[in-house]
Amino acid sequence: MVQKIRLSILLFFVFLASDAFTCQVVFVRHAETKYNLTGRGKYYSKGLTSEKWLRESGYQDKKDKLLDTRPGVDQVHELTEALDGISFDKIIVSPIKRTRLTALDHLLENNLKASVWPEFRECCYGRPKGSLKRGGPVEKFSNAYLPYINEVRRVSSIEQAKSVFVYDREIDKIAFTNVEGGEGNKLVGLAVDRVKSECAPGKKILIVGHSMHGARFIRRLTGKAIRVHNTGAYLLTQLPDGGFSLKGPRSPTLQGNLEVLEELND
Repeated sequence: MVQKIRLSILLFFVFLASDAFTCQVVFVRHAETKYNLTGRGKYYSKGLTSEKWLRESGYQDKKDKLLDTRPGVDQVHELTEALDGISFDKIIVSPIKRTRLTALDHLLENNLKASVWPEFRECCYGRPKGSLKRGGPVEKFSNAYLPYINEVRRVSSIEQAKSVFVYDREIDKIAFTNVEGGEGNKLVGLAVDRVKSECAPGKKILIVGHSMHGARFIRRLTGKAIRVHNTGAYLLTQLPDGGFSLKGPRSPTLQGNLEVLEELND
């Protein structure tokens, strides 16, 4: 009898330590934009100014880094296919439009909502211009973006596209500013803390974010430094000690993402 009780206790703790009783986070970087395609990063690494990069790259639009490449749109549709049939308890997107366009097809296809968290905006580039703070509204869709939206998934109106994005708190409608350099690392810390507070045993969370912020976010949770690829799916599984393990795709393709997502709990 005593041996049966001990065995039952052992099996119970094995269950607690299993993936079925942990929080799992899937982080996805937004799909390719013309900014990514034209290689802005190499200009930063050479210390060139944004204006010089704009002239030399041939990319004229400094503000709107939307999904204006064919590969980017294809990546969105492949991501929607990879996520098909997976039930997430929470979907989180950066307030920046390119992440919301990346999630839009999946959200509309499955009649889902995503929470806009300003803690996941892109960060950490350039030199700090001041202390991290909130200021001004987060980016919003307007009729000017309908051509980009309809490339990803045709909508009847801009309101239909807006309707899938919600704000958990009123303060989430206010963007963070001064996110360059080390100040951006503070933003990443806020994102880590908020995700940890959202985690619960057995919960599955999908986050659509950015490259520089995403790499730092993953490193804070797992201790591993990686490069985050466009629409690559990175699975972070919470461990008993509160840390997270990491599994990334061998390649940021449909098949690569499917191999990662297979390890999500049913």
